[in-house]
Amino acid sequence: MRDLLRDMTSVVLEARAADLLERLIGYRSVNPPGNEAEIAEFIAGMLRSWGLSVELTEVEPNRPNVVGVLEMATPGPTLLLNSHMDVVPEGEGWQTDPFTAVEREGVIYGRGAVDAKGPLATMLAAVEVLAQFREFLTGRVVMAAVADEEAGSRGTRKLVRDVKADMAIVGEPTEGRICVAHKGTCRATLSVRGKSAHAAEPDSGINAIEGAARLIEALGEYHRKLREKVHPLLGSPTAVVTTINGGTKGNMVPDRCKMTLSRRMIPGESEEMVARELREIFDRLKRSDTSFEARIENFAQTSGGPSETPGDHPFVQRACQAIGRLLHSQVSLYGFTPNCDMAQLRGVAGIPTIILGPGETKVSHQANEHVERPQLRLVGQMYVAIACEMLRRPGSVATASRG
Repeated sequence: MRDLLRDMTSVVLEARAADLLERLIGYRSVNPPGNEAEIAEFIAGMLRSWGLSVELTEVEPNRPNVVGVLEMATPGPTLLLNSHMDVVPEGEGWQTDPFTAVEREGVIYGRGAVDAKGPLATMLAAVEVLAQFREFLTGRVVMAAVADEEAGSRGTRKLVRDVKADMAIVGEPTEGRICVAHKGTCRATLSVRGKSAHAAEPDSGINAIEGAARLIEALGEYHRKLREKVHPLLGSPTAVVTTINGGTKGNMVPDRCKMTLSRRMIPGESEEMVARELREIFDRLKRSDTSFEARIENFAQTSGGPSETPGDHPFVQRACQAIGRLLHSQVSLYGFTPNCDMAQLRGVAGIPTIILGPGETKVSHQANEHVERPQLRLVGQMYVAIACEMLRRPGSVATASRG
């Protein structure tokens, strides 16, 4: 059993994951505007052909989640595999068609190659392997391909209401490293108010853009102050102004200026905490200039706040043991700087969760996004190894994933 499963994961996973990835890249599941209907039907058909029971649940029109359930031979715990079908717009600078996968020297190029159709394809390939060994396993594997991760995680927000699990793996590009913590995203629209006047008489008005400039300077100081907070796996939180818009006409003193602040949070921080800190900045500027007026207009919906699964949690420890046996080496734990659906699985639903997938985060959202084919094989073996460790039946697959 051990040698058979090892050989199968080595030979089948790379070819299968690469084939699936090339097909997934061909679907223009771009968000915004967001339409995962066609890719969802394709994934659902694949899962059904492997013997899983499958449901498509609508998140929004033409935006379903795909949830496939692989029941094992005997009752036991539930392992959830979660990755997303949507991708960011292609942007400019591509050397190939971003929605036609191209492989060169063992590297697959295309939008979503790492974020997150590469992890999704690899999870699907691992499920196909596990389906052929269900008689040796207990419990179930739930394969969830979700919508809308790139905007507001609406897919996984619905998923955690519909599906219960004992543990979860989120497929994101981690270079095959186990990540147990991630930063959260807080995206605030800030509005600075002034008083309009003729540009020929600027002193009779209050220039909102000048007020915004003072606020941006204060936010820069705020960002530098945040460096005093340090998470052992994630580093420091950050704050950066990412958009700004102000003024009405070239001959009018602007009475309003808006900006977007992207605030990345570490575990222990929250949107409420950020709101308090911003209001303290507004109050300080108001004390130095009574004409200054600013407020938080809204917080945009994002993937969510920060979350963390303790490194000593049994799921984390056993996942490390399984991968350690596969690699014949000690396994370290890491943090995942971007936000992801772990925010909902761990932060909201409380499911012990790790993040693991092929590819490098630094090529996400960029032109010529790509993943190395051997990474698909290695991470696919990791998914299978963890599933065998967590769902093993005594005396059957206790060492099935050893290389």
